[in-house]
Amino acid sequence: MKKLMMSFAALLAATGFAFAETEISFTNKLYMEDAFWGHDDAADENVKFFAPVKNKFDLQLESEKLSGQVKGIVYFMDFGGETYGLAGELKDAWVEFRPIEQIGLAFRENIVAWPSTLPIYDDDLQSGNIGSNGFTAWYAPSPLGGALKIAATVPIDWYLNDATYAVVAPNYFNGKDSEGNNNKFNFGLGAMYEHELFEISFSAGNIINNDARKLGGTVGFPNLFGAVENLNLGFGYEYNKEGDGYSDFINYLTVVGGVGGQNLFNAVLTYEGKGFAITAEGVTNFSEDSKLANETHDIYGALEFDLGLTEQLTLALTGKILSDFTPDDRADGGSTFKNAYMGGAGLAFAVNEHHELGAGFEAGYQNKSYGFAVPVFWKYTY
Repeated sequence: MKKLMMSFAALLAATGFAFAETEISFTNKLYMEDAFWGHDDAADENVKFFAPVKNKFDLQLESEKLSGQVKGIVYFMDFGGETYGLAGELKDAWVEFRPIEQIGLAFRENIVAWPSTLPIYDDDLQSGNIGSNGFTAWYAPSPLGGALKIAATVPIDWYLNDATYAVVAPNYFNGKDSEGNNNKFNFGLGAMYEHELFEISFSAGNIINNDARKLGGTVGFPNLFGAVENLNLGFGYEYNKEGDGYSDFINYLTVVGGVGGQNLFNAVLTYEGKGFAITAEGVTNFSEDSKLANETHDIYGALEFDLGLTEQLTLALTGKILSDFTPDDRADGGSTFKNAYMGGAGLAFAVNEHHELGAGFEAGYQNKSYGFAVPVFWKYTY
C-alpha cells in the first residue's frame, strides 16, 4: 500500500491549480496483452488463460513552479481459476517544487537520464537515476544555463505492509533491524550534464553504507554527435555491491526470466525517420560469476520497427530475446537458463488527436513452452 504516495498525489492536485498557466495532460489506455492459450512444458499439457483486462492511467501536471505525475494500472483478472476481481498498482506518484529556476525540491521515484531507459520494455535501469524513491534536492548552476544538474537524495520506502501498516524497509540512521543486521543511513548523490553533442550522468547510492554501495553512469549521444538528426545512442553501467541488479526483468506470455548481477551494462538506440522509427535496447552482465548472475540470463535484447502505412495507420514489429552464455554442462552443477524468444506484430489506428485503437498478435517461446496473445487497446489522450 502506498498511502504516503497517494498523499503526495492529493497534494499535487490541490496545489497545482494555484499556479498560473498550468498545463495538464491525461492518458488512459484500456487494453489486453497477456496470453490466452499456451503449452506448459513441465506439465506437458496445453493451457488456457483468462487474459487480464488492464486500464493504465497517467496524469501529468506542469507549471513554472510545480510539476507532478500520478501513474498506475487497474487490473480485472482471474484469481485462482474461477474467482475474478479487481486489483490496482500505483506505478509512480511524485511532485516537484521549484522555488527558483535553479533549485528543485522533489518527492519522487526517479530522475532518470535517458541513456539508461528501456523504451520497449517501458522501464529503466538505476544507472541513470540521479534521484531516488524519496526526497531529492537538485541544483542547476546559472552560469551553465541549466545544462548541469547536481542532486542530493535521501531514499524513503513508501511501501507499507497491508496488514500492519508498518514500513517494510526504513532508512535507518543507525542500529540494528529486527533481524540483527547492521544498518546505516542511506544517502546518495548524482549529477547530469547535457550538451547538444553528448549527455553524461553519474550516481552513487548508499554512500555511507559501503556494504550496499550502488554506482551508476551513463553517456548519450543525441543526434549521433549532431551528425544524424533523430538518431540517438546511449550506454549505461550499473554496479550493485549486494548484487541486486535487475533480476525481475522479463515476464512475457509464458516466458519468465531476467538479467542480473553486480555489474550490468545497457545500450539503447532510437531513430525516427520520415514515416518510420527504429528502437533497439539491450542489457547484459557479460556472463559474470556471481550468485545472481548464475541464477538469471546473461543478456536481454529487443528491436522494434514502426512503419507509418498512412497518416493514421501504423504497423509495429517487435522481437525480444533472453539468452544465457553459460554452457549446459556447467561445472558448478547449476541450472542453465534456456534461451527465450518473443515477437509480435500490431496495428495502431489514430482515430483523431484524442483516440487511438490497436490490435495485434504476439508469441513467446522458451524450451518447449510457448504462449500466444492477441493484444488490443483503446487509448485516450487529453
